[in-house]
Amino acid sequence: MKIRTTEQLLEKIDTDFAWRRKELSVIFGNAKSTKEPLQSTALRVGIALLYAHWEGFIKYASEMYLEFVASQKLRYCDLNHSFIALAFRKELIECEETNKSTIHNKTVKFLLESMEERAQIPCQGVIKTKSNLNSEILKEITATIDLDFTPYELKCNLIDAELLKYRNEVAHGQYVNVNLSDFETLYNEVTGMLNLFKNQIQNAAITKSFLKVS
Repeated sequence: MKIRTTEQLLEKIDTDFAWRRKELSVIFGNAKSTKEPLQSTALRVGIALLYAHWEGFIKYASEMYLEFVASQKLRYCDLNHSFIALAFRKELIECEETNKSTIHNKTVKFLLESMEERAQIPCQGVIKTKSNLNSEILKEITATIDLDFTPYELKCNLIDAELLKYRNEVAHGQYVNVNLSDFETLYNEVTGMLNLFKNQIQNAAITKSFLKVS
């Protein structure tokens, strides 16, 4: 079912966030209540799932938001610059990959003459986490769907040097020495960022920030 209304989008995102948050809460509680040597294993499992939900929710919520905007049947001229850039991505890439003026002229002509047409916003294959959702990829995702990256700027080191580092070590079968205190800090920070991202997308839908500002 296509996401046509704000209410449908909010419900889908809330539902997806809720089950992830519940599972992470269970994992965290289990790690806290487990004694060594089993606690080390519980923490490594926790790291893997924490990253899985980090990547999974960001990708899911972003794709749902794109589907919602695409279903609004707007013209290109109704959209803000981020969504115009997304809608014309194919043409912009073609233009970037050549030095031919004929292609550049054709692209500019196409952009200018298509602004009154109904926008065709791609939804599939747009949000690419590359199974490695670091801060740079997150920045590109927020730029794609026109969210403010500023709140995440001070979290870049935590994302890259802690969450991604620990997750990659676990994924490659390496021993990860994470104590409960460090895991609790990472758990609180990551779940906090997921909640922030959820609120950003829901607020963007409610306020219709995807529209061009007059």
